[in-house]
Amino acid sequence: MTLFLVILIVLITSGRPTVEAGLPPTAEQVGAGRDAFLQLKASRDRPDGRSSIHFGPAQLDGMSAMATHGFQPDRLRMAVDRGVLNIAGSHRLFAGRWLNIAVTTQGRSIGFPPVRLTIGALTLRGALARWTIELGRLAVRFRHVDLPPLDQLVRTVAISDDQVAAEIHFSRRSGLVDQMAGLPSGSVDEALVAKIYCRLASAQRAQPLSELTDHLHRAFATSDPNAGTPDHNRATFIALAMLLVDERAGDLAGSARADTASCRSRAQLGSHGPIATIRGRSDWPMHWALSAALAAGTGSHLAEAMGEWKELADSLAKQSEFAIGDPTGFSFADLAADRSGYQVAQAAVRPETAMALANRLRSVTSEALLPTDLTNREDGISNAEFVRRYGGLADPRFHAHVAQIDATLREGEVLRNP
Repeated sequence: MTLFLVILIVLITSGRPTVEAGLPPTAEQVGAGRDAFLQLKASRDRPDGRSSIHFGPAQLDGMSAMATHGFQPDRLRMAVDRGVLNIAGSHRLFAGRWLNIAVTTQGRSIGFPPVRLTIGALTLRGALARWTIELGRLAVRFRHVDLPPLDQLVRTVAISDDQVAAEIHFSRRSGLVDQMAGLPSGSVDEALVAKIYCRLASAQRAQPLSELTDHLHRAFATSDPNAGTPDHNRATFIALAMLLVDERAGDLAGSARADTASCRSRAQLGSHGPIATIRGRSDWPMHWALSAALAAGTGSHLAEAMGEWKELADSLAKQSEFAIGDPTGFSFADLAADRSGYQVAQAAVRPETAMALANRLRSVTSEALLPTDLTNREDGISNAEFVRRYGGLADPRFHAHVAQIDATLREGEVLRNP
């Protein structure tokens, strides 16, 4: 039996990845990848769970670049080559081993298409490939992902020379999109998030607050005996993002959004202007709170990457996705708010610094949270100007500018020697 397992591991794993790491995405790749993700997300937001997707070379390339950047060291590559869809992924395992998987398919089909599946040195076709994918579908159901049977998940597929069109279907609460976004299942206490959110929503209804720091004081000033622990801090950041940004932040905690529906309907939040501001701006609290929730729920690297992606997308946009009055273009001031949020959250979920951070957030000031020097950083930079001056996300000039922001944050009262 041991010999069989050794042989199987050698066959299905490799000593190196087959997909190259590549460079961080450009603004154009982020824009195309975001379009593809919104198409996928549309099926979750529709009552019947169905949607049609149309991915061309730009969308496939954008998703590949963003996934590889956001979930490194794992890599993803998707492309259509002369009517053949190629999807390849490399996942780092243990002891320097890699799991390399590739799927190819072509033509038109009703239901899930016939594929060639390659896992390491094994190549499977026909019924054997479909059976292996079906086993994978059943396995992810154990991660609380409600995937329908393959022929319901993918109802039709049409692959042309350079485009993929398909009709897909998954339930509104399947969790599939969140798993694709790398959200860990079961790492956040859903019931605790719901409890904290309902407490904050009720307090906001009774006594509305407008300053981000006041919301933090209220959130972390609690008599809960578990307050200040990593789990409690993690749940608090996600509950705050639900309150200050969007209820969908609760998806970072599984069913928390559904569990808080009655609290939201009673609270009537946000009916009298922005629910949170800092120095008169309503966009910076949203940047801060969302980045903190992402760092708490998914890990700091993804939160960092998503903050950068948002600014790249803004460098091409006519209107910011966050708020009217949030200047379009790449903004280092916005990026500073992102970095403050996820660095504070990252420190607050580490066992050795969790209690100290919670104590500081009970009385934090705006200057300590987001120093004035950082909010005066460059704003509204077009993509062409950003590329000319900073190159891109992998450029040393960009890294040096971000390092200055981080140094200022580390010298502040919140993150200094927690």
